[in-house]
Amino acid sequence: MTRMMHVWVVLLFVGVFGGWLSAEDGVGEVLLVDGFEKGVAAPEGWKQGGAVPGVKYVYEKSRGGEGKRSLSLQKSARTYFPIAAWTGGVTCDAAKEYLRLSVLVKAEKSSKSIVEVQFLGEGEKFLGKEWVAYIGAKEVGDSPVTHDWKRYEGSVKIPEQTREVVVSLQIYGPGKVWFDDLEVKYAGEGDEAGGSDRKKLNVGNDRPEMSVADLKKEVREIRTEAGGVVRYLRSPAAEEKTSVPRRARPLLIVLPGGNGSEEFFPFVKNIQEFALEDDFEVVQLIAPPQIVWPTKRSLASVVPTEESIELVIENMGHTTMIDRKRVYALAWSSSGPAVYAAVLDAKSSLAGAMIAMSVFREDDYESLAGVKGKRIYLYHSPEDEVCPYRMSQEAVRVLNAAGGKVKLVEYQGGHGWHGAVHESIRAGIGWLQGVGD
Repeated sequence: MTRMMHVWVVLLFVGVFGGWLSAEDGVGEVLLVDGFEKGVAAPEGWKQGGAVPGVKYVYEKSRGGEGKRSLSLQKSARTYFPIAAWTGGVTCDAAKEYLRLSVLVKAEKSSKSIVEVQFLGEGEKFLGKEWVAYIGAKEVGDSPVTHDWKRYEGSVKIPEQTREVVVSLQIYGPGKVWFDDLEVKYAGEGDEAGGSDRKKLNVGNDRPEMSVADLKKEVREIRTEAGGVVRYLRSPAAEEKTSVPRRARPLLIVLPGGNGSEEFFPFVKNIQEFALEDDFEVVQLIAPPQIVWPTKRSLASVVPTEESIELVIENMGHTTMIDRKRVYALAWSSSGPAVYAAVLDAKSSLAGAMIAMSVFREDDYESLAGVKGKRIYLYHSPEDEVCPYRMSQEAVRVLNAAGGKVKLVEYQGGHGWHGAVHESIRAGIGWLQGVGD
């Protein structure tokens, strides 16, 4: 991990000092202040991510919020993945509990840009990540964001045993964004949710609001013999509904689009509440860090999504009566390719999948034979400018020819969930079970 080799901090009675800051005890200590003023191809201590189609990594030398320079990400491609990012690391005192980040941001038609903090332990072991700022359209139908220099800030809890904090300045969707005057410091407990862009998550009417940090405590983990970790959340079990008798139940595994994080859980819980029959068990797979929904062919060092699905099914079967003939997946956008890979695997336990607003390329898969006898319900808008509608049309043609039963349903409004979302999901999951043939 490239570490930040040039950090400017103002010390009382001392003036300006360059280099690593050895933190003392106390809230408010500054770990990092960086205006990106020194560097040639990139600011000292910062590293650009891999090449992403349609993305420019720009080190601006004449457009700054405070000084002359800034870091920029500019994306022309109308896609939301892969993610492009500038990253820089700073050492962290493992005894500290909270971190506060502040940064100036300028945006031009930004559909989705993120300031993320990642936490690493001994040996650069990944411990977790948190979004601190979101620059873009937050709700369905919102317009991309354009504004002059504006300060974004937020506070997060530092996981135990953290040795290094990585600041990741990211762009998902089309638009342009600039960053300047970054400050990272330790914060007090009361600041955990204090940022202007921090938010509470409502996980259902029957439970109080929970912060992202609280929600993370409910995450379940499955550890593999090879050292991999599969993480998931379980929606309140069907047996908790007294009207439902004990019997083998269908299982829906939800793989959210976007970054696939636990922050989608309120949406997932509402799917169980409003879109499914009472007997359904519902779990949300959480995307592994850094690579969103990897497949076996992605050569990722994390557990492939196909294997993760099987492990969750097996794990759920230890405590719940699962109807193995009625196990389905729901995916949209970025998670679609991985769910295609899973359902096309002849050994997969999935009976079918609903895949919305995603992409399909026949060449991405070694074989299509595994789709024989399985159902796939595709939900896509012809107006989608992010994931081309023609790809779903191609999936229908190719997978039906391979022996699958594939149905494509159109909706209006372009990329994203629009209109009667729960009714649309209910129709899709119902069709997977043979309703409406």
